[in-house]
Amino acid sequence: MTDSRELTQKNKIKALDLEKYFKEENILISEESFGSAKPSINNYLYFEQKYNNAIFFCIGDNLNKDFLTQNKLNWTTICLLDKEINIHKQSFSINSEYLPHYKIANMKELLKLI
Repeated sequence: MTDSRELTQKNKIKALDLEKYFKEENILISEESFGSAKPSINNYLYFEQKYNNAIFFCIGDNLNKDFLTQNKLNWTTICLLDKEINIHKQSFSINSEYLPHYKIANMKELLKLI
């Protein structure tokens, strides 16, 4: 699941070639699919109900909204560290409920965690 403008997110999904890793039915843009944005808990409960007893991961870069709800749901949260090009600047001096469990510098590091 991703958040933000539909066209922007669809372009991002295509650029990252995510369709070869995920079924189309599992690539959802929250505002388009649910009518709500992160960190709405209903967006994440959808996947918990659809895939009962699965292990869930969240990979993001926006500390203000990418990990709060998933941490409450006990998902494994992973932050892709900013290389000084992100729209949302990362400051890890925030309340711990917003912080990810892990930080990675690149997607290769992700493979070690999943």
